[in-house]
Amino acid sequence: MTHTCHAVGCTAPVPPKMFMCRQHWYALPKPLRDAVWAAYRPGQERDKRPSLHYLEVTDEARRWLAEKAGMLCQFEAHAPRIRKLMEMVEEEGGE
Repeated sequence: MTHTCHAVGCTAPVPPKMFMCRQHWYALPKPLRDAVWAAYRPGQERDKRPSLHYLEVTDEARRWLAEKAGMLCQFEAHAPRIRKLMEMVEEEGGE
């Protein structure tokens, strides 16, 4: 299974533990990048159990980039799927 950058519209392949490709990662403000790393738990890419906090922070990062790129509509099109994932994690007791 291939893993790609999570920026809206980007299909650049990245290692599973990486959230975004280099271009999109460094387009984020440093405080947002720091927040993503602070919320990341090593191994979550293997066990597929990210925390609710990680999902919230990465959702914020994706939204920030989408807004900057004028792609907010495309971001919003995926919002229900992301919200459902957040609900599932919350129900399982994810932090």
